[in-house]
Amino acid sequence: MVDFAGWQMPVQYASIVAEHMATRRAAGMFDVSHMGRLSIGGPRAVEWLESLLTRRVADIEVGRVRYTLITSDAGGTPIVLDDALVARDTDAPDGTPRMGLVVNASNRDRVVAWLEERVPAGVSFVDRTLETAMIAVQGPLA
Repeated sequence: MVDFAGWQMPVQYASIVAEHMATRRAAGMFDVSHMGRLSIGGPRAVEWLESLLTRRVADIEVGRVRYTLITSDAGGTPIVLDDALVARDTDAPDGTPRMGLVVNASNRDRVVAWLEERVPAGVSFVDRTLETAMIAVQGPLA
């Protein structure tokens, strides 16, 4: 076990090579609960995310995920704050999209603080990292 951004994580098991090859050939399961999990909703959620991310958000289907970058144009020059995954969760009963944003553990506090300063009216933003867990299932048979 090693410390990773304040989280105790197993870095390797009996054999790194065997674990890697099993995941490449079939599937592997990984506890990635150390990553930040942010919930974004409300009638302006998609518009707000599209103003912050490098990828289009409006056309993400429910249950799908897209890799993106979170950017700031401080001083007129684009700066990458973090790479992230943006997901479309099940829509609210009124049809309003509910989105999820997964950010890196080492950048979570900085990204959350930066986003909280910019949340507009019509958008809800909640950091759910400490109240949830996340498992990644990866590989061709995942």
